[in-house]
Amino acid sequence: MDSLPAAPFATDVEPPPQRTFGFRLWAVKHAWTRRLEAVLEPTGLTHMQYIIMRCIGHVAAEGALPSQVRIAETMGIDRMTVSKVVRTLEAKGLLARRPHPDDPRANLVVLTGAGEARMHQAVELALAEQDRFFGRLGPRRQAALGVMLDELLEDI
Repeated sequence: MDSLPAAPFATDVEPPPQRTFGFRLWAVKHAWTRRLEAVLEPTGLTHMQYIIMRCIGHVAAEGALPSQVRIAETMGIDRMTVSKVVRTLEAKGLLARRPHPDDPRANLVVLTGAGEARMHQAVELALAEQDRFFGRLGPRRQAALGVMLDELLEDI
């Protein structure tokens, strides 16, 4: 039986994993998530709860009706995940679900007074941490990174 020539070791032709763009993006994302989770701890919100509450507030501020489906589509989050997080936030008294006025199959989700207060507290903490974390790049490089990230997110 003929044997195949030995394949080169991955390290002979590829950079080490920690030098690839994918790994570094993953590492930055996780570093950012850990920092955001830590800064949000006093609010009792997780990163995902914070993001969903921000999205609900943003959709409502635009004059639209924030449904669970709309939140999932806007954020690119699985509908079941949104449903579970909404249920948790509802149990905490931070939001309420109501029948959607335009779609009887949909749930309208609205922040309660306590939810709005908690979200504003969380936004202040998150934005301050965002400034600390990304501020190391300076304004021009932050803007350039934003443009590059937008390019990578196109058509996803």
